[in-house]
Amino acid sequence: MIFLSVILFCEKVSSQCNNADFSQNSFINWSGSTGENQGGVYTNPLSGFNQGTTNSLPTNAGQQTLLNVQATDPNTANLLNVLPPGGTTSCRLGNEQTNYGAERLTYVVNVDSSNCLFTYQYAVVLEDPGHPLADQPKFNIYVMDSLGVIVDTVWGMYQVSSQSGLPGWNDATHLADGEADHWKDWTAVAVDLSAHIGENISIQFTTYDCAQGAHFGYAYLSCYCGAHSFRQVCNGAVDNISVPEGFISYLWTSGETTQSITRSIANVGDSISCRAITESRDTMVFKGVVTCLVTGIDEASTNNIVSIYPNPAKDDLTIEVLQNSTIEIQNIQGQIVRTINNADKETTIDLRDLPNGIYIIKAKTEKGIEVRKFVKE
Repeated sequence: MIFLSVILFCEKVSSQCNNADFSQNSFINWSGSTGENQGGVYTNPLSGFNQGTTNSLPTNAGQQTLLNVQATDPNTANLLNVLPPGGTTSCRLGNEQTNYGAERLTYVVNVDSSNCLFTYQYAVVLEDPGHPLADQPKFNIYVMDSLGVIVDTVWGMYQVSSQSGLPGWNDATHLADGEADHWKDWTAVAVDLSAHIGENISIQFTTYDCAQGAHFGYAYLSCYCGAHSFRQVCNGAVDNISVPEGFISYLWTSGETTQSITRSIANVGDSISCRAITESRDTMVFKGVVTCLVTGIDEASTNNIVSIYPNPAKDDLTIEVLQNSTIEIQNIQGQIVRTINNADKETTIDLRDLPNGIYIIKAKTEKGIEVRKFVKE
């Protein structure tokens, strides 16, 4: 059996940013407001949500609308999916109604090593009435510290006003009045917040109708976060290594340009790195030394009497056995770090005081000894 040890520095883990992807079909952990576009400025904000009917079309008057059913946006010739690639939930911020409307959503992250890579996904639809640029429908994203200061002017902000010829945007026609629309398909941007561990960082999204009162702008949103680290699985003579989603391109030292690579296990202590580039061309480098250790432990279950979950685990691990047993947990050096005598058929173990790494579980039952491994993140 091959076990894995990875040495890295600061995976799509939505639980680290609870409900950032609206997967609870609610606005838990989000704050919202509605206001007006007055001369390109978000004015007269009213705190709270003007929630639309779930899964309604953009004609609905709601300004923050939850979506959990696959559909397409009618103002993009039905080419834009309302849910992000691979996702099951999103929120539409704004609608196609007008009258100077503007709306905002904000998510606050208390940054630690488990959530310091924040990824926001967005798609945008803006009508184009041909006003002066300051009066056009628009969409803004700001990543700010607790004082409202943008954490980085390269990838910590995105500002766009409706206009022709925007790189990466598409043209369509608004069904109701035949005017031009411009829309941007789902885009994922990964923001490295590792320099802000211990701080509260706000990710703020705002959509604006035109400042002259008769044309719309709205966007679709979904977010997630995780650790700034590799994910690796050793499997026989090969290992699979992945870096997080949310970048527009990847380049590994071995030459591959995909998010995940599969390679033959060669020498212990191999080093590998991946250069990932965000939409704004900012570069993030993931570096590490990877060691796959071969042990004599067979993880396969002879009697199928032990199951563990989740794996990898962060705070707690649940162990299920078909009968009471004695459970030992060992680190990769073979040292016993936990012993549970006469364990119940379902036992939950607090892992928070254990260092990250690979551990081995031995469950001693009347039918013999069962062995499992798990990863503590």
